[in-house]
Amino acid sequence: LSWPGLWNLMKNDRKEPSRAWRDSIFNSGHRRCVATESKSTTRVPVLTDTAWQFGEGGHEATALLLLRHLKAFGYVKRFKSQPFALEELGGPVNRIPDLLVELEPDRSPSVHVIQVKSKRFITSDVEERFSTERELLEGNGMCFHVWTDRDHLSKQTSQTVRILDRGFRHCVTPEVGERIGLAAKIAKTLAPLLEQFGWDDAMSAAALGYFHINCMEKT
Repeated sequence: LSWPGLWNLMKNDRKEPSRAWRDSIFNSGHRRCVATESKSTTRVPVLTDTAWQFGEGGHEATALLLLRHLKAFGYVKRFKSQPFALEELGGPVNRIPDLLVELEPDRSPSVHVIQVKSKRFITSDVEERFSTERELLEGNGMCFHVWTDRDHLSKQTSQTVRILDRGFRHCVTPEVGERIGLAAKIAKTLAPLLEQFGWDDAMSAAALGYFHINCMEKT
């Protein structure tokens, strides 16, 4: 599978966070509990493997679903919402990044922080805040990204990851999933897979990693 190009990464030689620090963050609780501290109208539950994480709004939910899909194909090792407070790194208080992502070990740099924001809400004040966060996080060996609805979290991506989420919950059997995966190797479009196996099984096979769908395009 080709790398979807989401990260626009460049090789660097900065010292990354230690394994102990990463494990401590991923094994500890969320620094802000979106499930209880945000409005019921804005929190969106997302099932990631066997655990639930919550996006605060549709864009964060899209990001979580996208990361789950990338994890199924081996690009992402693990990810977490509301992972740590910046003050834990000596930064400003009351600021918590939206997402922490660790890529598989053969991808360098491998530790990334993502802030999710609607493009229309990125004001000069927000840009200044992000600049401060970027400086702090890059100084601690992490890459910093801002994902918006005008790029990685577009309408096309939002639609596709939600279709895959339905497939993720459907859970095609391994036998059928493997058959669909083999058929997908010679299929040029989704049409023959849908005709042969049906929508639910085909989308479930894609969601569970039997074949790849480009989430940046409309399904």
